[in-house]
Amino acid sequence: MLTIAFDEATIKQVRREVADKLSRAIRLPGFRPGMAPQSAVISAMGGEEAFMSEVTEALAQKFYAKAIDQAKIEPYGPGSIEKVDVDPVRMQVRVPLEPEVDLKDYKSIRVAAPIVTVEPAEVEAQLAEIREENAVIQTVERPAQAGDQIQATVEGKAEDRTVLMIRDRKVVLAQDNVAVPGLVEHLVGMTAGEEKDVDLVMPEDFEREDLRGKTINTHIKVAQVSSRTLPELDDNLALAASSFSTLAEMRDDVTATIRKAKEDDARRAYEDQVLGTFTDLSALTLPPTYLEDRANEAVEDVKGDISRSGYNFDDWLKLQGQTIEQIR
Repeated sequence: MLTIAFDEATIKQVRREVADKLSRAIRLPGFRPGMAPQSAVISAMGGEEAFMSEVTEALAQKFYAKAIDQAKIEPYGPGSIEKVDVDPVRMQVRVPLEPEVDLKDYKSIRVAAPIVTVEPAEVEAQLAEIREENAVIQTVERPAQAGDQIQATVEGKAEDRTVLMIRDRKVVLAQDNVAVPGLVEHLVGMTAGEEKDVDLVMPEDFEREDLRGKTINTHIKVAQVSSRTLPELDDNLALAASSFSTLAEMRDDVTATIRKAKEDDARRAYEDQVLGTFTDLSALTLPPTYLEDRANEAVEDVKGDISRSGYNFDDWLKLQGQTIEQIR
C-alpha cells in the first residue's frame, strides 16, 4: 500500500483546476461556461463528497506516477485508490507489484553440461528402419509367413465388450508391430479370404490392466497377403531412399541427424536442470494482488475453454460439483 500526502497549496490548486473543468463541462443557470464559482460547481455536483471524488481522481492522475518513481516501485499494472483521508488529505493506493525473486548466491551454481555420443547400434537401427520403409511389397497367393504384410480385420471381445478392433488394416507379421500377445502366431498360415475364431489369453503383465489374465474371443478375417523383400544395405538403397549417392554418405547423414536430435534433447534437459537448480535455490515472493490477477486470468481461460467446447459455464460447474470460488 502506497500513501501519498498532499500539502494545502496543492489541494487548493487541484480543486481550482477541477472546478474550472467542470464549470465548462456542465450547464449552470446564471453562469457562462467556465465562469461559475467553485461553490456553484460543488452544489451542482451534489455536494462536497462528490466534488472531492473528482478532485481525488485528478490528484491520482497528476501525482501517482511521480509518487511511484520517488518510492522506487515498479508495478506491473495500474494502481487502485483504496482510501482517501480528508484532513489532512492523504491517498492510500494499492500498487500491484511484480513477484520478487531472490536468487541467493546464484553465482555459486555449477551444473555440468551433458556429453552427447552416438552409438553405432543407433545408426544401424536407423538404417534398418530405412530398409523397412523401402521394402518391396508384392501380393502372393500363399499362406502368410512371418515378416509378410497382410491386410486384415480383427475384432476381439472380452466379457461381452469389444476390446480389440483392427479394421481392414495392413499389418506386418512381426511381434514388435502387433501389441496383442499371441495374435501374430494365429495370423501366420492364413490365406487371403480366410476367416477363423481364436481365443487369446492375455498375460498377467499385459499393458492394459483391465485385460490382464482375461480371454479375448477373437474373429480374424484376412483380405490380402503380401511378401516383403528388404533391399540390400548398399549404394542402391542410398540412391533410392535419400539424396546421397553412396551408403557411406547416407550413414554419415544418419549419424549427424541422430547427433543433432540427441543434442537438442540434451540441451532442453540441461536447461530444465539449470532452471530447477535456480528454483531450488531461490526464494519467490508473490504479492496477493498479483496472485489474484493471475487467478482471475486463469478462470477466464477456463471459461473460454468450456465455452468453445459447447458447454454453458454454470452448467459445467454443476456437473463438476464445484463453485467459481473453488475454481479460482
